[in-house]
Amino acid sequence: MKKPMLIIIAVAVVLVALLYSLPKVVVDNDSESSPQSGNSTSSDSSGSAIHQASTDQIKLLDELKVQFASIKEGNLQKLELGAQVCKAYQQAMFFDSALLFAEQIAKEVPGAQSTSLAISTAYDAYTLATDKKDQEYFSEKVRSYFEQLPENASEYLDFKTKAAMTWVSTEQPMSGITMLREVLATEPNHREATFNLGMLSMQSGQFKKAVERFEALTTRDSSDVQAWFYLGLSEQELGNSTNARKAFTRVKALENDPSVIATVDNYLKELNN
Repeated sequence: MKKPMLIIIAVAVVLVALLYSLPKVVVDNDSESSPQSGNSTSSDSSGSAIHQASTDQIKLLDELKVQFASIKEGNLQKLELGAQVCKAYQQAMFFDSALLFAEQIAKEVPGAQSTSLAISTAYDAYTLATDKKDQEYFSEKVRSYFEQLPENASEYLDFKTKAAMTWVSTEQPMSGITMLREVLATEPNHREATFNLGMLSMQSGQFKKAVERFEALTTRDSSDVQAWFYLGLSEQELGNSTNARKAFTRVKALENDPSVIATVDNYLKELNN
């Protein structure tokens, strides 16, 4: 199981709380509806801690940047090395610096690959940002670079899904929902688009629709721990205790991380009371 997915499940209680703070949008209803806009209140508190990179991380970054500067613009080797610099910045937890460097690469080695790197880097920064202004800034960068990505680019639909998710907490949430639907219209089995629509269905209280989304994922991949977990939550919300237990039990069978198991055990305990 990928580390980001593990983190998502390990802090499931927090995520469920955050889920309900998203804009109340109608995800799968066929009837037209006027979705509410995103929360308009802002906060000056980022909640982020000051991070200090290790000596080894600083040394690696300095070495990579020197090598990067020595390569002529337009050279694909510059793109490859630049991607390593971005990764090094991310590992050092300097996500804003990683994005600045990705933007420099996009200028010096223009093309679909560098644009894709900029989207990915901006999206990573967006998902980890805690300050509202930072979130808005990074989300705008994601959308801006996505608009420059040609439709025949590798992983175009993956990037479209990322861009879509930056819309859902804005005043135009349906723009994101529409984009996710377009992804599935093109590729019905797209994992991330299906998963995100399932999460948004949960958030809007459409738990039957959420179950359909997550069941589709577990049918296609019986080892999808995330899908099993949120399937369990959705079934629990619907009062389907047997199905919820089955899903949570499946999570325990697939995952051996103590924090994940403890979270699931708490839900199973609730179901048994």
